[in-house]
Amino acid sequence: MLTVGDKFPELELNAVVSLEKGKEFAKIHTADHRKHGKWMVMFFWPKDFTFVCPTEIKGFNDRYADFRDNDAVLYGASTDTAFVHLAWRRSHEDLHDLRFPMLSDHGKHLSRALGILYGPEEVALRATFIVDPAGIIQWVNVNNLNVGRNVNETLRVLEALQTGELCPCNWKEGEKTLKGRRRFIGRSLSKAEDDLASSSLVFSQSVAKRQKPLNRQMEETRKDLLADLGISDGAFVSLDAYVKGDYKYIRDLRINLKNVLESPSLGGKKNAYLLALAVAVNERCTPLILAFTEQARKHGASEAEIAEMHAIASLLATNNVLYRFRHFSENKVYEQMPAGIKMTIMARPTVPKVFFELVSLAISAVNGCEVCVNSHEKSVREHGGTQEMIFDAIRLAAVVRGLAVNMHEIEPAAAL
Repeated sequence: MLTVGDKFPELELNAVVSLEKGKEFAKIHTADHRKHGKWMVMFFWPKDFTFVCPTEIKGFNDRYADFRDNDAVLYGASTDTAFVHLAWRRSHEDLHDLRFPMLSDHGKHLSRALGILYGPEEVALRATFIVDPAGIIQWVNVNNLNVGRNVNETLRVLEALQTGELCPCNWKEGEKTLKGRRRFIGRSLSKAEDDLASSSLVFSQSVAKRQKPLNRQMEETRKDLLADLGISDGAFVSLDAYVKGDYKYIRDLRINLKNVLESPSLGGKKNAYLLALAVAVNERCTPLILAFTEQARKHGASEAEIAEMHAIASLLATNNVLYRFRHFSENKVYEQMPAGIKMTIMARPTVPKVFFELVSLAISAVNGCEVCVNSHEKSVREHGGTQEMIFDAIRLAAVVRGLAVNMHEIEPAAAL
């Protein structure tokens, strides 16, 4: 049987994905999750139309949102045909509203490759696999045919693996981890890999502890910049003070910023300033970073939330480049290659998941990554976001980018 450290087999399987006529079936590849940098949880049951199996399937379905919020795709599978899956879903009340695909391994190619076939009938054991975004198995659990598994334990292990830290016995999300080097069975991570795996978490923690500006010069100019931007006291004064002459487009930017910051769909001023901050970080515009940080604090943002905007901008800067390249390149071989980029913080953000995805969407739009835009836009809607919220977030990102472009030109102009 394949175990921790082994590569999960890559196969395409038929799946039941809906009860809607004409949309019942789809093809699903076991490496699809890797294209989007997600984890995969796949569980097997022995046979459809049995007694223990539907209780497990319902159990996983009840926790579907938790797996999704931890950036994991969830699949269930057995060696039954897709048509048998469909008949079972239609006939069993607990299976009507499944939110994950039921894979058919009728040829037993995947089950055999995994080594989980049992007995003369070669049915699949109750096996569960957690696979990381690189396609490597990180956890395996197998029950005998008569005993159902613990879905909560599967979710707990997924969350523990995603910390990239040493987790003690019975560890649960939110509890402290142990200090020390992380090692996988069969292979240890180098120091560089350890540093990369935990970089976003360390970055967030270190920024969250810093209350003071980065240096004395920034401290001295902070209040002046806020006043010039007109957002320290809520009075949006003209940005023309930066330059000589009548630049009407600057006043337009000021008016546009005021309007989009007041968009009610974003959930209040705190969210609006946090999103604006993330875009400003993405644009590497120090005056706007200082201004939006100040306003985010004023409207109730915590240091952890502010730090997370820096982390999101950093992660998306990495992600957007990779997926833009995959999309634009005519060589589609790159789309099948694992991303190999660890993004631990995306599984457990400090801010609500819908807002985390909204900020990621806005930055992806600014950076022009079509694949990332589509992925995050879908995720925002799955987490309850509205189209109005999405569009207002993009409007705000567009205005902040316009301001940032102007800011990069302001300092030389002001010196003339």
